[in-house]
Amino acid sequence: MYQQLSANTKTLQAQGSRIAEAEGRIAETETWNMEVKDALCKSLKQQQMLQDKLTDIEGRNGPEESLAKKIVVEGRPLIFDHDYATEVVQKRKAYNGIKKLLKEKGIRFQTPLTKMRIHWDDGPKLYGSAQEAACDMRNGDSPWDQLGSPPGP
Repeated sequence: MYQQLSANTKTLQAQGSRIAEAEGRIAETETWNMEVKDALCKSLKQQQMLQDKLTDIEGRNGPEESLAKKIVVEGRPLIFDHDYATEVVQKRKAYNGIKKLLKEKGIRFQTPLTKMRIHWDDGPKLYGSAQEAACDMRNGDSPWDQLGSPPGP
């Protein structure tokens, strides 16, 4: 009986040391995992920032270049606009329904690159996307109430 108890004690001690070793490896792996996640998040943020900068640079040709591209054909001015990046064109196109409604209601607005600034009675408001503007106008207590019915996104 004593031999059995001694053997069980040795087995238990061996298992205890293996468990301690496994717990150490798990802790190291979890630490490494968190460091990798942090590095990946930082990398993704930096990539998005660089993509935004690239889109902004591609979207800007400068007003002087745009003015230089005016041509008169049969007495009518023909103006060539910027060659925007595809992303910028898509974002600007998303505002078309809202722009149409604002024009109909005589409400002043501007579309600087991929944003929309609307000059409401209580002051201007800048929207980062057509979806943001559409969500705000469906809010009910927003300046969109000046328009009556909201346009589609």
